[in-house]
Amino acid sequence: MGQRIKTMAWVHTAVAALLLAAGTPTWAVMHKCTQADGRITYQDKPCENGKGEAIDVRPATGVKPVQEAVVDGKKPPTEAERLEALVAQSQRERRRRDLEERLIPNTQTERVRHRYQCTEQQKSLQERQYAYKQNLYGKTHAAQIASEMAAAAALCDTRDRELGENLQKLHDECVALQCSRQ
Repeated sequence: MGQRIKTMAWVHTAVAALLLAAGTPTWAVMHKCTQADGRITYQDKPCENGKGEAIDVRPATGVKPVQEAVVDGKKPPTEAERLEALVAQSQRERRRRDLEERLIPNTQTERVRHRYQCTEQQKSLQERQYAYKQNLYGKTHAAQIASEMAAAAALCDTRDRELGENLQKLHDECVALQCSRQ
């Protein structure tokens, strides 16, 4: 029984020593040594030639907060703000390219095509009107065609104005986004 008590005492002592070691911070002494050829080495035993210094190495206690730099009274942006700014810049760049490469050229083409169609429609109506002017019945019909021509011209002008305003808005947006070509 005496042997068992000694063994139990030894186990308790070992467990207490382990708990004590785990609860206290551990650190080591490292030695920064300068070799004969000038190289610097780090080792856990003292330097052989006596040229060096002892360095206490302690475990980290946590993350030290980074001191935020304040420039002109403003804090630097957070990572989220920085990413949002990058996304916004990317969206502006995409919109600028879309304006330059697709929207403005397509709107210009649509406006030219619309003007051409209106001109052709007016020519066709004028030809029909001229053919009817040759007789009395035709003169009445020619007057109807004249009112048709006026209505078509008004619709063409309205649509042309809409296309022109849309084109101007696209140009203005492109200028704001600093497009390379206007």
